[in-house]
Amino acid sequence: GAAFVLHRVLDIVKPFPACRVQAWPGGWGIVMDDVFSSLYAWVLLAIGLWALDRGPGLRARLLAAGAATTTCAVRTSVRPISCR
Repeated sequence: GAAFVLHRVLDIVKPFPACRVQAWPGGWGIVMDDVFSSLYAWVLLAIGLWALDRGPGLRARLLAAGAATTTCAVRTSVRPISCR
């Protein structure tokens, strides 16, 4: 979801050096332009996830938002998995 949208936005905006790469001859420019926008999206998402993970109380914020309401504990015996 977010990776695709960010990739499309960066493919349209074409930050440096993707704008210059598109001028490469043949189909190489078009392909490498997409590769650069994918790499930019990957780096930005990695930085964003790192920043969220470093923030105080990420799990508490996600629980408050309802994003992680189910936690499961797997048991090693024959008892069933318990979900809360």
